[in-house]
Amino acid sequence: MENKFFPIITPDVSKIGDCKISNCSYSGNAIINFFLTLKKYVVFFLFLIGLTAHAGNYNIETYRVFGPEHPGQYKHPASITQLANGDLYIAYYGGSGEYGDDTAVYSSRLRTGETQWTDPEVIADTPDRGEGNPVVWQAPDRRVWLFYVNRYGETWSNARVKVKISNDGAETWSDSFLLNFEEGTMVRGQPIVLKNSDYLLPMYYETGEDREMTASSTCSYFLRYNPKTKVWTETNPIKSPMGNL
Repeated sequence: MENKFFPIITPDVSKIGDCKISNCSYSGNAIINFFLTLKKYVVFFLFLIGLTAHAGNYNIETYRVFGPEHPGQYKHPASITQLANGDLYIAYYGGSGEYGDDTAVYSSRLRTGETQWTDPEVIADTPDRGEGNPVVWQAPDRRVWLFYVNRYGETWSNARVKVKISNDGAETWSDSFLLNFEEGTMVRGQPIVLKNSDYLLPMYYETGEDREMTASSTCSYFLRYNPKTKVWTETNPIKSPMGNL
């Protein structure tokens, strides 16, 4: 059966140490290095088998929340978090299209013990500017963060990331503020809480003026937040020859 969740990684057996297979002589160290490398891949493969078998014990279901019956034909990447009271909370952006200036960030809630999601309501909307890529997340201190993108030009390379905060379980939200002033900043994933309690927010710079393709200078990075000092700091960029989104 094809594994759709994990790529199958195989060692490059065309090389053993510094010797290519086209060469017919291998050193003892090269052969040892080859088998040590192969052992790592075997262990990793066995780990994937165990992980896949473990996941098979759970019943994962997908179902429709809502569609075109609610405002905006275009509805794009949804983010979901579970709140402290057990409610599930969704944020997404929608409007006439991906680059529509009428797009806004919407939210919906599934209250604990209920089966019906609430009708979507606007929680972020900048007049005459398009919104995108909302990320909603409840921090360990129960503060709920809403990160989203605000587009200032024709493409996402003109965007910046805005933030709203809720201290009452996403019932009400603060005014928005800019997280990063640099043009082309984007967000998509939820923060990771580190061992020292800092938050690590995945970010990326999107570059290029083509709406269908990003430029090779596009790169990823993280913003790190210290809950004690309330300060965000930027990590080094992660780059690749074709761009890193």
